[in-house]
Amino acid sequence: MPNHFHFVIQVKGKAEIEAYLKNIKDQERSLKRLKKLDEHFSNFISSWWASFFNAYSKAFNKRYNRRGSLFLENVQRKPVLTDEYRKHLVRYIHKNAIHHGFAKEIHHWPFSSYEDIINKSDPRLLREEVLSWFGGLQPFLDFHAATDDGKDIFI
Repeated sequence: MPNHFHFVIQVKGKAEIEAYLKNIKDQERSLKRLKKLDEHFSNFISSWWASFFNAYSKAFNKRYNRRGSLFLENVQRKPVLTDEYRKHLVRYIHKNAIHHGFAKEIHHWPFSSYEDIINKSDPRLLREEVLSWFGGLQPFLDFHAATDDGKDIFI
């Protein structure tokens, strides 16, 4: 969307992140991050995203010779606690351009992972994992084609 975006992000578990941090060459930096990880896991994850958005904003501002905030509001996070909710969330994101009037059909919006999932066009996307959440390609297509029966409104 021109004014917002959505992601479904699966964060690795605390143990995997801890193992990664222990392998960082800069041990002092690694120890600081491990301490933050132990203090509060969700704040630790948020700080990584804050760094990402900060770096993106700086690069964007430099590229377009501008100053100031790039994002008007803070990032909103919602935990995905059930498989059913995750399926509705994926469909909600894929249909968001239709909801906001930027596209008439789900496949008409080029800035979505929908076509990449169907056509295997982006190797970085965990296509098979996403399709497994739906039970395969055809159930993925069917779920997206079905009316959202109002559940997606509450995403």
